[in-house]
Amino acid sequence: MTITPRPPRRWSRIGAAVLAGALITGGGVIAAQRDSLSIEDVTAEDVATDAPAEPADMPSSGTPGDGEGSLGASDRATQQRSITDPSGDADFAWSDIVSSSLSIDDEGNATATVVLEEWTSPTSDDWVFGDTNAGWPLDVDGDGSADADVRLGVVDDEFTAAVVRNGTVRCIGDAASDSGAKSYSATFSIACVGNPESLRFRSGFEFDDVTFDLQASDVGPDSGWSAEVPNPAFVAPLVTIDPARLYDSREGPGRRAPGTVTEIDVTGVGGVPDDALAVLLNVTAVVPDLAGFITVFPCGTERTETSSLNYQPGKTRPNAVLAKVGADGTVCVYNLRGLDLVVDVNGYVPRLSDVVPLAPERAYDSREGSGTREAGTVTEVDLAGQFGIPSDAAGVILNVTA
Repeated sequence: MTITPRPPRRWSRIGAAVLAGALITGGGVIAAQRDSLSIEDVTAEDVATDAPAEPADMPSSGTPGDGEGSLGASDRATQQRSITDPSGDADFAWSDIVSSSLSIDDEGNATATVVLEEWTSPTSDDWVFGDTNAGWPLDVDGDGSADADVRLGVVDDEFTAAVVRNGTVRCIGDAASDSGAKSYSATFSIACVGNPESLRFRSGFEFDDVTFDLQASDVGPDSGWSAEVPNPAFVAPLVTIDPARLYDSREGPGRRAPGTVTEIDVTGVGGVPDDALAVLLNVTAVVPDLAGFITVFPCGTERTETSSLNYQPGKTRPNAVLAKVGADGTVCVYNLRGLDLVVDVNGYVPRLSDVVPLAPERAYDSREGSGTREAGTVTEVDLAGQFGIPSDAAGVILNVTA
């Protein structure tokens, strides 16, 4: 335990938008009395020296595919510390974690639970004025570190759970406590932290005692990382399907005149669900009259000066296109020159995918300023933070034309 003068943190005084607080790093729950503790009251003899051991990764009782993992009392050493001031008026103690679990159902509803040897009401002074920060750090990216966490706290006298990632509160979930079971739990949507195929968790508690300008912090040993917990609600970023023909101008509509925009239904047909965000198409220009290009874009939006496929006169040429779906479930195809048009579908982006489809935008054109690229040239193109691409995007899908 350490005693450091620093500004107090009060969950009860902050809104949900800043529930992030400090990263949960410890384990155990603390009950406290704050009547007369001061920095002069605490001496070296009063502070226990049995620092908690570094937690090891713990096995999970969950089996692959069941969307559940747990950590039991047998998985960790039992440790407990306390500090008492000389007057006996202030006592701090936290209790050991008996078990901890995380379960996820097929709909993506996640429930995190921790059972303790001792229990304190979240709306008592021990929580509200003592700043008990409890939660479940999550390893979503699989890099062995906490990149998201679920945190319990009291806001406006209500027990609540905040789902935090990258320092931002993504969602507010439901929190509950059970004095009989000596447990705390949080229920939230796994989509709040993304669309992980699996993840790991740990349980931790941190206590800050606030007495005027004095703050005492104590962090207990946490549960250690669980094994991988599968997410039954995981959605593949891109779903492939058996190829299906959606449109062929040679079978009914006839050859497309120059400057034509053809509207094609792409959802609810060919194995593509009604709520697909985008479709993976194979677009073919059949025997064009002259050299030109095709632009595929979401119907209902303005066509941009971009190219999805370039073609030469008299030559049939296909190209794969990932096309964002318009509001009415259609995509539009513009052809500069007269030609026959064939469109097949090979896959789609499901509604909950991590892939974010965009309407096409021209990111770079050497013909507009920089000139023809010499052999061996490396051209750097700025993309993040532009064209609807977030600054923290992990990757982009491009149509590159020589």
